[in-house]
Order: sequence, then structure tokens, then C-alpha cells
Amino acid sequence: MIDDVAVPKSPDLAISIVMVTYNCASYISTTLESIGNQLDGLQIEIIIVDNGSSDSTVQQIREYSPDIRLLEAKENFGFAWACNRGMELATGSLLLFLNPDTKLPKTGLKEAAARLTDSPTVGVLGCRLECPDGSPDHAAKRGFPTIASSLGYFTKLYKVAPRVKALSGYLATHISYNQEGLVDAVNGAFMLVKRQAAEAVGPLDETYWMYGEDLDWFWRFRTAGWQILYWPGMTVVHIKGGSTPGPRGLKLNFSFYRAMWLFYSRHPGKSDPWVLKVIVAAGIGILFSFSAIRSALIRKVRPGRHDPDEMQILKEVV
Repeated sequence: MIDDVAVPKSPDLAISIVMVTYNCASYISTTLESIGNQLDGLQIEIIIVDNGSSDSTVQQIREYSPDIRLLEAKENFGFAWACNRGMELATGSLLLFLNPDTKLPKTGLKEAAARLTDSPTVGVLGCRLECPDGSPDHAAKRGFPTIASSLGYFTKLYKVAPRVKALSGYLATHISYNQEGLVDAVNGAFMLVKRQAAEAVGPLDETYWMYGEDLDWFWRFRTAGWQILYWPGMTVVHIKGGSTPGPRGLKLNFSFYRAMWLFYSRHPGKSDPWVLKVIVAAGIGILFSFSAIRSALIRKVRPGRHDPDEMQILKEVV
């Protein structure tokens, strides 16, 4: 555990907020407005990389502020690619990777920045995340997936045996939702990163089109000796899947399970015997098949996006 420290009375902290957008016109204005609440004592620049949105996302960004550095891609090159392009433009000593379907509270970012800055061994800080209805987003803190913890997560056995670490380790249950602590990974919706650490570790792996790139990055941070801190001193509202509403389509589903295999084969399973790798690959293939069929059926029965009331909740919640 890292000891608490006071917020420093040093010069303003410089933060580059990097956002990746894709068809998120329903959310982006609220997110940008919430960033405006955090300007006290901070030097903030906003960098947005748009991955080929076909709605009014880009127009809203331009109308909101001419000071936003906007990079427009002609097509969706993936989350990791867009984050890396934003990071190349960033000038701050801290980098905040923030999803466009989030809402920052009225205060907290300065304290989060101070917490990270004054912890020399911590490279990344994640905060408490809540769904629009006020329920906790348990993906705010995670452990690296193992075969056992993945089985526990997908079969929901972690709910039956939450104290069995082998089955519940993916959700980092050794740290309570309101407790600060070191974890393997935090959520990509809010990642506060030291530039020094990011430069030492290198950019996100663009082989991951979407999903898994954050876990891969955290593994590399840990391997390089940097710690990951879950810090519940700030609560951010997160509409999960703001740019990918409803059940995943076939491309997203494939990307999700492909990322699972990439991460396993490159990191925790790299030295596993080939027989075990075949079993894991078969298991991932079966999960993908079931998920793709389920998503197709749900999309047929319940087509459409998020409930409109969800956006109103995001605007009203403090």
C-alpha cells in the first residue's frame, strides 16, 4: 500500500487529455463540459482523435472550442492507433486517456494528478467508476486474466465464490471498491499516466484494433517496474459502450476474442505447453461462437442504441 500524501502547493500541473471518438455525438458535449469543471490549478490541453465518425461528433467538437486539437482519421483505425496519435501530439507531463462517454465530477482531477505525481514508483492511476444509475463499474480495477480467473468471470462463478482468488482475481476483489491499492490494471475509460512512464514503456500495441490494448500496456508497465494504482478519491460516471452501444457486432466480437488470444499467447501463456495453448484457443473460439450468435439474436429482437433516459442521467448526475 502506498501512503497517503498531501496535495502539493507546487506550480500548476500540466495534463494532456487524450480522447478517442467514434460516433459519440450523444455524449461528447457533456464530457467536454465536465472537463471544464477541473481547470482550477491545472494546465489542461484537450486532444481528440476522431476515428471516422459519420454522425455530428466532429461538428460538435469544433463548435465547443477552437482550442481543442482535433485530428480526423478517414476511417476507424482502432483505439490503440488513435491513442498513440494523440500521445504524439501531447505536451503535458501527465496524460489522461479519457473515454468520450464519461463525466468528470466537479473536483478531483487535481488531487488525482498530485497522487500520481508524488508516487515515484506508480506509472498509471485509475479512479472509481460508476454507471449512470450509481452502481459501481467493477471493471474499474482488474487483475491480469488467467485461465482460472477467466473461467470464473465468464461462468459467473466469482459471484458464488468471491473470496476464491483463483476464480475472482480478474475483478481484483482483494481491493474493495472504496479502498486504494495496487492492482494489475485499471479501466481504459480513465487512465492517468506519467509521460515519463509512457515513454519508457513505449506506445500501445496497434495490433489490438479494439479491446485488450490497455491490458497489454499494463503488463508492459508492470514488467518495466511501474506500479498501477487504483485510487477511489475521484468518481467518474461511465456509460459503458458509449461508442459501441448494444450487443457487439461481428467485427467487434471478433476483435474482443482475438484480443483475448493475443494477450494470453504473448504474456501469461507465452511459456505454456502447446497442448494447453490449443485448449485455450479452442475455448476462446467456442466463447466467440456463442457470443456472436447471442449478439445476433439480441440485435434482431432488440435493435437500437442505449435508452435515451441514460443520456439524461449522465447530464444530471453530479
